[in-house]
Amino acid sequence: MQKWEYKTFRADRDDYKGFFKGVKNEKFEKDINDLGREGWEFVGNGLNDGLNAMILVFKRPLEG
Repeated sequence: MQKWEYKTFRADRDDYKGFFKGVKNEKFEKDINDLGREGWEFVGNGLNDGLNAMILVFKRPLEG
């Protein structure tokens, strides 16, 4: 049976928002692409505080 490990990633609005330029999609894409290169696959939203942050959940096969 396949076993998995999970990782949560906190996406804070303030981390991805420019003062005058709106959302910085490039930074967000870089961050989630870095996780993808490490073998993490996005599986869904874990939590949303309704204001500033969303917790994203990633998984990858557990080694061993």
